Amino acid sequence: MPAQWQRAGIAWHRPLLGVPGRAVREWLRARGEGWVEDPTNTDLRFTRNRIRAELLPALEACFPAFRETFARSSAHAAQAQQLLLEVARQDLATVGTPPRIRLLQQLSTARQANVLRHWLASCHRCTPSAAQLAELQRQIAACTTRGHRIEIKVGLGFVRRSNDRLDWYNSPVLAP
Repeated sequence: MPAQWQRAGIAWHRPLLGVPGRAVREWLRARGEGWVEDPTNTDLRFTRNRIRAELLPALEACFPAFRETFARSSAHAAQAQQLLLEVARQDLATVGTPPRIRLLQQLSTARQANVLRHWLASCHRCTPSAAQLAELQRQIAACTTRGHRIEIKVGLGFVRRSNDRLDWYNSPVLAP
């Protein structure tokens, strides 16, 4: 969960995200302040509560510093995600929008997957499954002649070959 983000033109901040809830409640109690507990927080039907009640105590018993370790790993993952986005934007500028097949074929498998995910998400608001992405990459690799066809369903549409490029096709829903 990010400490800050933007949505609908509003900046959201969670300055106490790194402070344990227990410490916040103790601080409020020491100042005579009250707070409201979400009544669903004790309902073990919710995964988040089972994690808090069962998994976190077990992790803490085995790995006392797990919270700091997880927080550090999460920060590294967020930084890596930002780097992947930067590389994807650069690669998309290189391969074009829509992407040219020959230029996609020149990328490493990892960079090709990264730029394809970025193109589909940023231009067509869909995310391929791992199997769909692997099949699309297989079809791109096999595309060596002008007549080679590429077509794979992704989300609510299809990625298809159109001349020397990939294209997105999403047929309109036909009214009865």
